[in-house]
Amino acid sequence: MTLEQLYNRLAATGLPLVYGQFEDLPTPPYIVYVANGVNEFYADGRVYFSATRVIVSLFTKCKDMQAEATLETALLGLGYKKVETYYSDEKIYEITYELEV
Repeated sequence: MTLEQLYNRLAATGLPLVYGQFEDLPTPPYIVYVANGVNEFYADGRVYFSATRVIVSLFTKCKDMQAEATLETALLGLGYKKVETYYSDEKIYEITYELEV
């Protein structure tokens, strides 16, 4: 899978979506994703396989099981690690999905 294919899956959720950061934050829920490095498999002095690490974050005002289910449907078939964080100062939840494409 490529970053473009991941973008297409995320865009299909219908939630506001951006790579990096929004210039003007939309009303939650919204998705932000960013590439976070590359994992490479080396052998015999060359790269045999390369995968881009990606962080996909879903931001919501409250626990939004429907938004999570929508995003997780878009990520179906991809392995990910899910972490939930609540930022009390901003009163917002961030559900982070770490995966490789």
